[in-house]
Amino acid sequence: MGDSVETQERIIQSAIKLFAQKGYHGTKTIEIAKDCGVAEGTVFKYYSTKMELLRNVLSKIIHEIIPGLILQPEGEVQKLVAAHDAEAAKAFLKAKVKRISENFSAFKILINELQYHEDIKNEYFSVLVPGVIKMVEGFYNAGRLQGFFRDINPHIAVRSFIGAVNMMVLDKNVLNRDLDVEAELEVIIDIYLNGVGTQAVQDAGIVKEG
Repeated sequence: MGDSVETQERIIQSAIKLFAQKGYHGTKTIEIAKDCGVAEGTVFKYYSTKMELLRNVLSKIIHEIIPGLILQPEGEVQKLVAAHDAEAAKAFLKAKVKRISENFSAFKILINELQYHEDIKNEYFSVLVPGVIKMVEGFYNAGRLQGFFRDINPHIAVRSFIGAVNMMVLDKNVLNRDLDVEAELEVIIDIYLNGVGTQAVQDAGIVKEG
């Protein structure tokens, strides 16, 4: 039983690596078998078709890999907000971006395949996305109640922040730009907390509160 589970995990991990490198259609099952050190027949013993293997890969990405990289226990999020420590928040985000970059193969496969599989897309948007949004909205609401953040629609606030971080991750991992992640996060956090308008603009009332 243990060997069976271990073999399936090795097949899945090799499939993730090769699907990310060559695409689903560009990857042969014999290549996956060779990469994980099993016979091609062993791959088909556990997954009757390459499409079944892909669906198992996508399920693992949606239910295990990405949640493990992004989601954080609610208590830890509350503790981070209560600390009122910008450096701790930056370190938290830096660690998340580092882990996402190290495991970007999973994100790449998901991005590539969502457009072709409506059921997988629905699963992604019903399972994973709400969890991420709920976590970050919880962070924002906790900060708002403590007077740390302004009283604005948390969903819009969260979407703006996640969008900025996502663009940085894509810039680094898709466009392969040599970014200083710490410096980038410093700017993103500064923009998020202080805006881009100068004090003179705010004093002139061009940017209104609320």
